[in-house]
Amino acid sequence: MTVSARANFGNWNVLHFDANGDGTSNDTTFFRQAIARGLADGGKVMLPPGRYGLVAADFDAAVPLVGSSNLVIEGADPDQTVLTFVNDDINARLISLVDCNNITFRNLGFDGRRTAAAPLNYNSAVVVRGGNNIRFDNCRFVNTGFAGIEYGTHSKFNTGDDLVADASTRLNGLRIEKCRFENNYGYGAIVQGGGAWSNIKILNSDFGRFGQWAVTASSMNGNAPTEVCLDIEISGNRFDSGFVGSAGFTEKSVILAENEINGLTISRNKFRNVFRDVLSSAIDIRNTLAGTELSNFTVEQNQVFNFLGAGDPETSGILLNATEGTLSGGQLQGNIINDARNSVTFDTVLGGVIKEVGINVNTLRAAEIGVSHENRSTPLQQLAFNSNTIVGPVRGLRIEAQNSSIVGNVVRDPIGNPSPLAIEILAGSTNVTQADNTV
Repeated sequence: MTVSARANFGNWNVLHFDANGDGTSNDTTFFRQAIARGLADGGKVMLPPGRYGLVAADFDAAVPLVGSSNLVIEGADPDQTVLTFVNDDINARLISLVDCNNITFRNLGFDGRRTAAAPLNYNSAVVVRGGNNIRFDNCRFVNTGFAGIEYGTHSKFNTGDDLVADASTRLNGLRIEKCRFENNYGYGAIVQGGGAWSNIKILNSDFGRFGQWAVTASSMNGNAPTEVCLDIEISGNRFDSGFVGSAGFTEKSVILAENEINGLTISRNKFRNVFRDVLSSAIDIRNTLAGTELSNFTVEQNQVFNFLGAGDPETSGILLNATEGTLSGGQLQGNIINDARNSVTFDTVLGGVIKEVGINVNTLRAAEIGVSHENRSTPLQQLAFNSNTIVGPVRGLRIEAQNSSIVGNVVRDPIGNPSPLAIEILAGSTNVTQADNTV
């Protein structure tokens, strides 16, 4: 390390620790040294333009941070300052954070150097396990085999010592803003790795060419439930260019939120040209855990366009799925959904319950059915379906419901004529009010 390593008070330049930044040399040790000084003395670790090559053993992280606090790692620009593996198709992570606090990554690129969508491997750019207030601002994540960012407190793939965290530890505060994700194969761009979390924000970011999902939020630890997860917002993002994940996924979603979550907002996102050939949805909200509840969710002002694929697969703009568990207290409002097979699909399976959901002032143009209750073991309860505009060549609305209202909707066929099968209330329905609908 040269005397000039500390460019100014609190800032440490990785080049002054003898990093090369040429993309082929192993800069792992130099990067770790710069981070150690930054953590000891406070301030930033600065990375000038360059490709900084890192090396890690299988399932480990090249740069593991455990219990670290109060650090900014900043590049010049995410296209010019890139952290990458020295070799292709490494089965590891670039950086892991375990029980860290107040860590910010800014203006950085992360390249996992994954060269193909299949087979699935466990190559991720960053893993976040527990801690508080982790931020990614204006970063780029490309070419990963498992995930761009994996967050939570537990993973069934934690074989490296640097990735092991107490599964009861909560991650409180993860903010991902103005970032870009592309060629995130395997499970996707931002993947929840199990455990308990709260206050997650994914904002104003771009997603292209992702795996089974683009963004997931779940309360699962492997196959076991954990405590209720609180407050996630996924807003203002753009999803484009479709699924490119590993072969073998029979069901895919752009955004998946599942199981015990209290407080979910999905708003102002744009979904375009998301081609795929399997059962899929733009927004998938589900609960598969008996005796649990996903509650207080809002889906508003999203736009879904061109969501049909080869062979007319089953596609939904929004899927609400209760398989054994309960979905409650939801609002779907002001969304525009074009060119999915069904604009909105309800599934209630194995006694699952969907209740107290309002679907209001949406514009739904479907290839088949505007709103469809597909798999039914229980009726929808206390559904308010009001002031929507629906265009569907097969049916506008097809549900089994109890204690619900269908008021003030306009239902038309694709050329604007009244639909002869506009509203179908299925057998098993009780106390469903219809008024002032134009069909």
